[in-house]
Amino acid sequence: MNAQITRSSGDQTFDGEVLLMLQRASPVPAPPIEVKGEIVNLSTPFTFKP
Repeated sequence: MNAQITRSSGDQTFDGEVLLMLQRASPVPAPPIEVKGEIVNLSTPFTFKP
């Protein structure tokens, strides 16, 4: 899995933790057979509420 921040939260620590969270969640399940191609792009917003 390759992940990147496309719009920073403005907090480098939070942005870094989001990327680490995705690494810890890996490996992720394969996409459904209906999804064609070798690359699947997903955008997921994260909201942090202290």
